[in-house]
Amino acid sequence: MLRTRFFWFICLVSFVLTGCFDNSSFDPVHTDVILEASQPSQPDWIYRDFVEAKTNIYFVRSIRTEFHMPTFAYNLVRRDFHEFLDKEVDYLLNPILKNLSKNKFNTLKIQFKLFLSKKLMVELRTNRVIYWEKVSYKKNRMDTIGYWYYVLLPLPRRALRLLEQEFLLNQIEMAKRSRRKMLIQELEASLLLLNALRDNDRNRASSLPADFTFKVEKN
Repeated sequence: MLRTRFFWFICLVSFVLTGCFDNSSFDPVHTDVILEASQPSQPDWIYRDFVEAKTNIYFVRSIRTEFHMPTFAYNLVRRDFHEFLDKEVDYLLNPILKNLSKNKFNTLKIQFKLFLSKKLMVELRTNRVIYWEKVSYKKNRMDTIGYWYYVLLPLPRRALRLLEQEFLLNQIEMAKRSRRKMLIQELEASLLLLNALRDNDRNRASSLPADFTFKVEKN
């Protein structure tokens, strides 16, 4: 059962990557008149929403607003990051689902996600990249001045895997102290899934592009 789920997980990842690294030209993000920008030219990454490179996973979001507030776009991309964590945690905790009540499983899932988020968010917030444009556009047939914001959030894959391992090992130690043999076995099965993800990371690294250097101001 675990092998079957992992097979379909890899298929899904491969499908996502096919879309991420399509080298065809991109349509403009918008047709507004650009009056000012944080960089002389638009960086390529603003045309994407999810990119995997050799060491990082990148989340990208954009938004137009009448206010000079980059936090709007940052909140959107942070939501994407949390949705990604939801899928990671669901996958890794799958072996435990069958022998825990729904409430206990959801509690463990929340603990896992909070653990990862707290450990990762400081680094992600520090390394986030923001590109902005001041634009003119039509609103109710009137010329309006606003801003486009693009936020990129890099997630180091190695840091993610180490933290996932740390949480699972901590749970195994707690299960040993309470002598819950069945739970120990299920958590060990979760570790096997994590190791399989690591192997997949290494196997795919050669086919992924190098991590990008973005010439954009960090805010």
